[in-house]
Amino acid sequence: MNLIFKNVNYQYPKGKTLSLKDINLTTAGDRVIAVMGRTGSGKTTLLSAMNGIIPQFHDGNFDGEVRLNGDTTLDLPIQQLVRKVGLVLQDPETQIFGLTVERDIAFGPSNLNFPKEKITENVLMSAKAVNLESFMERSPDQLSGGEKQRLAIAGILAFEPPVLVLDEPTSELDPEGADKVNKSLKNLKNDRHRLIIFSTHNPDNVIDTADELWVMDSGEIKYKGNPENFFSHIDLPGIYGLQIPEVTDLFRKLHYLNWYKRDKLPVTLESAVSEFENILQKVDNIGVKIGKYLQTRSAESQNKIIEINGLSHHYSNGQLAVDNVSLTINSQQMVAILGKNGAGKTTLVKHLIGLLWPTRGSVLIKGRNIADLRIEEISRDVGFVFQNPDHQIFSPSVYEEIEYGLLNHGFDKDSAKEKIKNALELTGLAGKEDLHPFSLSKGERQKIAMASVLAVEPEIIVIDEPTTGLDWRDSIALMEELRKLKEKGHTIIMITHNLRLAADYADKVILMQKGKLVCEGKTNTILNDLELLKKTSLKPLQISLLVHSMKKYGIPQDIITISELIDYMKFLMQEN
Repeated sequence: MNLIFKNVNYQYPKGKTLSLKDINLTTAGDRVIAVMGRTGSGKTTLLSAMNGIIPQFHDGNFDGEVRLNGDTTLDLPIQQLVRKVGLVLQDPETQIFGLTVERDIAFGPSNLNFPKEKITENVLMSAKAVNLESFMERSPDQLSGGEKQRLAIAGILAFEPPVLVLDEPTSELDPEGADKVNKSLKNLKNDRHRLIIFSTHNPDNVIDTADELWVMDSGEIKYKGNPENFFSHIDLPGIYGLQIPEVTDLFRKLHYLNWYKRDKLPVTLESAVSEFENILQKVDNIGVKIGKYLQTRSAESQNKIIEINGLSHHYSNGQLAVDNVSLTINSQQMVAILGKNGAGKTTLVKHLIGLLWPTRGSVLIKGRNIADLRIEEISRDVGFVFQNPDHQIFSPSVYEEIEYGLLNHGFDKDSAKEKIKNALELTGLAGKEDLHPFSLSKGERQKIAMASVLAVEPEIIVIDEPTTGLDWRDSIALMEELRKLKEKGHTIIMITHNLRLAADYADKVILMQKGKLVCEGKTNTILNDLELLKKTSLKPLQISLLVHSMKKYGIPQDIITISELIDYMKFLMQEN
């Protein structure tokens, strides 16, 4: 299947600029192509134009043509185009229809009149590809956000389109689930000779999976070529605000410190281990110097702000989602809750805001049992940002959405103005306050939901997957603002699959599996336990693996972040 873009330009009905600008592309099957770009760069718009959703479904000004084996996307109706191009949307809930997982996967091939035996075969094959074969009778409403994402992927795989287009298919998946999806994409390319195109903010997904990388910025294709060549370049990814592999980021910083002088940076752990060992071998008397090195950790507050005692929660279908969890969280902590999709993380934190009530056990906020409090009383102390921002956005403009919470907390319109202005600036939404939230990308809607909570400044802020849909620069900017709030006295609790952000910002980690608390403790202790991470299906940090591989040199084994390793290297170089 050939896919051709010829002189394509597109502007949304209320858009102020072109979302696609002079796009000219030609590609064919047997390839996996990754599309990267900062939030709002045009990735979703480009993918939507591949199967005719733009311009057939979305209005706006469209010029040029998109061709699939000679037919333009304007020649064929959507119901015929879906046979050629299957599109997995960024928000999985918008394309889930079945009453059970099995029926939802069967929906596509059934509507395309596949034989019954073929439907059964494809449903099982698709479910296995995304690790949902044991969920066949479960209602989609009872799935976690990551499980819904896997279901949406399975639903498209089931009708075997020759072109498969996926908009951030692993953004809400745990590392094991993401690896399985990436492996499935490569297998589909090799076994079924398909053209596969996916967008992502994760460079590891690109290096592990893609044959080719397209980088977008301001609606234009700025780079088209080999992924490793792009990420190994010292400055190019930074120009477009993109995340690079963790070890690559380390060597970029070492390069700027003049400790690594090659122009091409390593992009894999294997190449980084070799290059880092070369640097260490040039340090005289390294063992003696390491003996003098002592890391310091910041002091933590010991004032309990949240106490969870023997908490269990059964859903109405009998599913035990949280099983006898007891833990404490201190004030002015930033806490990361980690675990696979379906581990019970979201169910747990929903008890902190009264969205769910314990089947057994208790939850105390600032010493008060939430069972004795009204929702509005809880919300004065606890702000909650949903995993899916669309679950909490309902106002006709960005400004009014942020204003809504402030007015409900007793602020008048005049006093709310300054807080709204600050929240817009903190989240990078300044200038978009008059736009309708659903005219923006999902990443930008995530910022709106965040701004609505940050404007109120509750003492406890709970965020379910705070960086989903955000590019790396926006993710770091958001985490820095959360760090500042912590320093001002707030307590931050975040659910995340991004261990790198957890390592950089969290004081404490809570690790869950199958509804149970596996452990809680200091971030460095838990994220440095490679065996524990393996048992809970989490992928160790590249820096941690690099440090462990250098054990013979005596490097402190509790280093898990780039900044810690750079500080250690500065110590060595000063001693040298």
